[in-house]
Amino acid sequence: MLRSSDHGRRYALIHAATILALAVAALLAACSDDRTARTPLEPEVKGVATNGQNTAVVNGRVVFSALANGGVAIFSMNPDGTDRRQLTSNPAGDDWDAAVSPDGRKIAFVRSEGAAANIYVMNADGSAIHQLTAFVPGGYAEGPAWSPDGQRIAMTASEYGVHSRIYVMSASGHNLAPVAAQGAEDMQPTWSPDGQKLAFTRVGGMGINIMIATVVTGGGAQLFALCGSIACHAPAWSPDGTRIAYERDGTLQVQPLGGAPQPVAFNLVGYAGGPGWAPDGTKLLYTGTVQDGGATRIALVTVAPGGSGMQPVTSGPGPEMYPSWGRQR
Repeated sequence: MLRSSDHGRRYALIHAATILALAVAALLAACSDDRTARTPLEPEVKGVATNGQNTAVVNGRVVFSALANGGVAIFSMNPDGTDRRQLTSNPAGDDWDAAVSPDGRKIAFVRSEGAAANIYVMNADGSAIHQLTAFVPGGYAEGPAWSPDGQRIAMTASEYGVHSRIYVMSASGHNLAPVAAQGAEDMQPTWSPDGQKLAFTRVGGMGINIMIATVVTGGGAQLFALCGSIACHAPAWSPDGTRIAYERDGTLQVQPLGGAPQPVAFNLVGYAGGPGWAPDGTKLLYTGTVQDGGATRIALVTVAPGGSGMQPVTSGPGPEMYPSWGRQR
């Protein structure tokens, strides 16, 4: 789902409203932190493959955002939807945009407090939460994305009402620097598996496009557009580096680099977007509207990259959004 800046109240304040609105739409269509049972991410034994180095890639737990106690919190679960656990509680605001680190040990996420939103990181069980960025009220950072080696985090950020930009910092929160500076709204970064490029959404003079940039901090990166003038956004780079999944008009597309886009998932009920890949590359995980016995809800759904085997993995009542699929080594 595309999220863009508003010159009044910025990204940090719209996520809870977005989720609430989707929940209401689904119903209309139908008619300090307290944590327990902390355990590390468990592997999914059926999701085993090999990567380019011929080492095992095992799908682990999924993290996502959902409503909790009047706000939005981070949860985790097994890939089949079982063993759902709430990881965060934020009385001062909301938590969203969770991203699991490449080794499955850490989760970066966004926490809003008042009129600011910043990147935080915690252990995979929800413990040891600490803040990485320090944007003041009126500014924000969101959409964290770990580099493949786990040493850097890319994000969307803005300060004092200026255009949003893609930034990269160290995983410890140091050396914050912009990538591909331009007078446009840049957001939703995703790394190439070799760590050399970032794909991201740009809202500007050519409409809404997915851009790909070499990772040169300071704003001097070379750019090219993946989608021309087509309104596509929310990119997710495949684990093997050959394809990018993205959202277009409520559908999922998978586009080979240098090739034509291929529709994957379209839901007539209303929405399919925000894709992410299973670590072994065998499935896509996205937020979609699904129907159960005539009722409509917002849920997390898996589908094969070719479009087969569409399967809801959360049982509601939802909504669940912004998933990230972790791995175990």
